[in-house]
Amino acid sequence: MISRVSSYSAGSKLLAYVQKNLDAFGFRSEVSDVAPLWYTVEIILSKWEAFRKYFDGESMDSWQNRLIFCAGVRNPIGHSLGDFLSDEDKNSFSIYCKLIVAAIERGEALQSAGA
Repeated sequence: MISRVSSYSAGSKLLAYVQKNLDAFGFRSEVSDVAPLWYTVEIILSKWEAFRKYFDGESMDSWQNRLIFCAGVRNPIGHSLGDFLSDEDKNSFSIYCKLIVAAIERGEALQSAGA
């Protein structure tokens, strides 16, 4: 379904959006409040060595397709357009999300334990 992460500069676009909110509404949103999943996946993949510990220490190759897939189907699901996705895509999304959350929780536990 999705073959690659786009090549635009995620960081500068996010920071510009945060500044736009501050200028327009007088409040500072956090980057995590406004970051689409595509940006987040792009950042994780571009800085894999920093994030690797949260993904069971596995290679980027083992996670890249799952992360890109989730980024691609998140918007239809998040905007009540899930009917446009196949049951297989919905099931894969659910499984991958559970795998990602479990891996991050294991990585956080290892970090807390000082490993």
